[in-house]
Amino acid sequence: MILTGNEIKEQIRLGKIEISPFTSDYVGPNSVDLRLADEMLVYDLGGTGILDTHKECLTLDMGKCPDGSFLLMPNRLYLARTVERIRSDYYVPIVEGRSSLGRYGIQVNMSAGVCDLGFDGTLTLELTVVHPVKIYPNQRICQLLWVKTEGVRSMYAGRYQGQERATSSRMSWDSNDIKPPKPALARIDSSQVIDSVKSLPIGKIPNCS
Repeated sequence: MILTGNEIKEQIRLGKIEISPFTSDYVGPNSVDLRLADEMLVYDLGGTGILDTHKECLTLDMGKCPDGSFLLMPNRLYLARTVERIRSDYYVPIVEGRSSLGRYGIQVNMSAGVCDLGFDGTLTLELTVVHPVKIYPNQRICQLLWVKTEGVRSMYAGRYQGQERATSSRMSWDSNDIKPPKPALARIDSSQVIDSVKSLPIGKIPNCS
């Protein structure tokens, strides 16, 4: 059963759903919108151009255009996050895209839309686009549905619990006995992203203006 907007507000009042910060104006008929944080990462493909699921992958800190936007290009995955931290021990949160952004060809998650009971943290979003498009920090980027559970509950205690930043895949931890150190962050600007895809057959590549 998916909670209605009014029930989402009631469960927040009762403390069974936590969204921080919470803006009641972002609650719709059966979901609540979350905002894009001022942070975005891309994978550093290095000299090989290949990601390896058995190895910790480096990420690059995505720079912004002069107008404060992030310029997203096709054929690249962007790791972003929500401004809001969420938690519930009673309802399963499901991340979905917003219709208005979907009409621009923006997808907010690849295959990780369902969160677990007890997850506490910001949500990492896996953004991809069909066309070059600008998005802006603090704009509403996704919607969150809440689903009632049945049966004995168990709480999430996995590798992404408590995440605050946009977080790359930690699948490589499965093949390591100890937790690896966090990969170093570098910084790129939007012009580097443009340069990296100029050879792709996607038509004219715009600048940030």
